[in-house]
Amino acid sequence: MLVRDIMTTKVVTVSPDTPVEEVARLIAEKKISGVFVVEGSRPIGQISHADLLRRTHPTPAELYEDFVHNGDYEEIEHRISDLVGVPAAELMRPGMLMVSPDTPVMKVSAMMLVRDVHRAAVLDDKGLCGIVSRGDVFFHLIRAEVLKKRGARARTRARAPARTVRA
Repeated sequence: MLVRDIMTTKVVTVSPDTPVEEVARLIAEKKISGVFVVEGSRPIGQISHADLLRRTHPTPAELYEDFVHNGDYEEIEHRISDLVGVPAAELMRPGMLMVSPDTPVMKVSAMMLVRDVHRAAVLDDKGLCGIVSRGDVFFHLIRAEVLKKRGARARTRARAPARTVRA
């Protein structure tokens, strides 16, 4: 199975100057875990819902230095407003896993696990043409295996002779 067989072709993207509040709105409305930041048709970074949350929380070092003040979770909640007006370029994680539509699914799955990433950009010669996630890989591999086993059981039942049941 190849990436082209399971990828999503309707990719939600933003430009580097898109305000972070617009990024958050897109992630929430589309019920997705993140977006690619693109220049033209080339991805240059990504922003996930985890990136947005991480930006509002203190780092482990900040917590260690001043647990009392950095543990004020009501204050942390108000930090979300600090993201208003921040451009996507400032919050994005540059670099990402990029694969071609002809990459074997098991290869991209291994790459995602080794690099601890949840999504990969799919690029062809024209640029970004899709996205594939760990969830896509899991769903399609499991579904294919389940259908294969169901088919084998159905074929076995079809070939089995009828049993006579005596009461």
